[in-house]
Amino acid sequence: MNQPRQYRRSILLIDPQFQLKYTGLVVAMGAIISIICAYFIYRAYNENTQLLELSEAVGQEISRRESTTIVTVVVAFVVLEIVALGFWGVLVTHRIAGPIYIISRYLRELKDGGYPSMRPLRDGDEMKGFFDLFAATLEGMKQQDREAIAAIDEAMPKLGESGAALKAIRDRKAKALGTG
Repeated sequence: MNQPRQYRRSILLIDPQFQLKYTGLVVAMGAIISIICAYFIYRAYNENTQLLELSEAVGQEISRRESTTIVTVVVAFVVLEIVALGFWGVLVTHRIAGPIYIISRYLRELKDGGYPSMRPLRDGDEMKGFFDLFAATLEGMKQQDREAIAAIDEAMPKLGESGAALKAIRDRKAKALGTG
């Protein structure tokens, strides 16, 4: 049985300008939110330490050690979050940039007078509804050209020599369809 071929792309940055822009926005928002949360956690920690009223020397030593630990953990968390959000952002934008890339390639083929050989999107790709509409539109265009070719073929014997321009149109449409 013939199963549809799975298309896998090995390049994650298909459209670096688009992908890095939106990945950068996600990473920046994540970092800002994390830093704000870390500030409030650190501030609450300092307030709680002051409320404990430990002896000054012991309290200062405990406070210094815990402050260092908290800062280290918060910084490590923010760095890990930035890396994770960056990777996730590239993957998510890849699922959008891939279909845009394919449809742009198909549009260039249409602009050049031909019809592209369509292939399905990959399983994880976004924009499937838009892609399906594009494919249906393309199939509608092909059907209209097939009908035009059939009508021209029917009219050609009646026109004789005067149908040369019409025959050129017919041949161009047939070539685009890959039928002549």
